[in-house]
Amino acid sequence: MDRVVRGLIAGIAGGLIMNVWDFISKYILDFHDHLYLDWAATIIYGHPPVNLAEFIFSLLAQIAWSGFLGLLFVMLMPYADSKNYLIVGGFMGFLASFLIFSIPQIFKIPGLMNLSTTTVISHSIGAIIWGYVVAQTMQLLKLKFTAI
Repeated sequence: MDRVVRGLIAGIAGGLIMNVWDFISKYILDFHDHLYLDWAATIIYGHPPVNLAEFIFSLLAQIAWSGFLGLLFVMLMPYADSKNYLIVGGFMGFLASFLIFSIPQIFKIPGLMNLSTTTVISHSIGAIIWGYVVAQTMQLLKLKFTAI
């Protein structure tokens, strides 16, 4: 398995876990009011999902986006010291969230510009979780498929 496929798989794995955090943070902890899939829906449809089909498609699109970010992650991190891969992963996740938060501000995307502090904190935590999961999954896939 090549690095690009490992990056895609790791990004999707990170996206799944990140969305689990997002649902827990919103629906169980009642910490914030804006899901990751709301971002995808707003970019795709111009509004948050209003029915089950939009909800599911937005969630799948957000997970696919996470896979794409996993591809970028693997390209940006080819020579990172294996002892520090979790630190680098968490930092890359936080950096990605910072850049993603800036896009609606730059392009003035309605519905994504004025987020609550709790949403930003929750999504930043989710992004760090994403980075850890991506880095750990990359490491596990590297060990498994380079030993063959």
